[in-house]
Amino acid sequence: MIGSSLSLLSFALMLWTENFYIVVFTVFCVGLFMLPLVPAMLELACEICFPIGEATSTGFMYAIAHICGGLGGIGLTALLGELPSNASNE
Repeated sequence: MIGSSLSLLSFALMLWTENFYIVVFTVFCVGLFMLPLVPAMLELACEICFPIGEATSTGFMYAIAHICGGLGGIGLTALLGELPSNASNE
């Protein structure tokens, strides 16, 4: 968990460098440390909300994760000051 937290922090900081290879390496580290935690986090979350079925709680968790991921991507894009342009204007 410490590795995944540090890799996410380094990913956010390495975006400022605008060096493609460093960003790719930090994305690799995020995947390396975060992927093994997903089953453990899903199991713990299902145990915490016991009366609700596993499929329902897992579905809600994935939906919330997708919403937060999209908002995080928009936030990091705005942080860099490069908002996506409309494709029809190009």
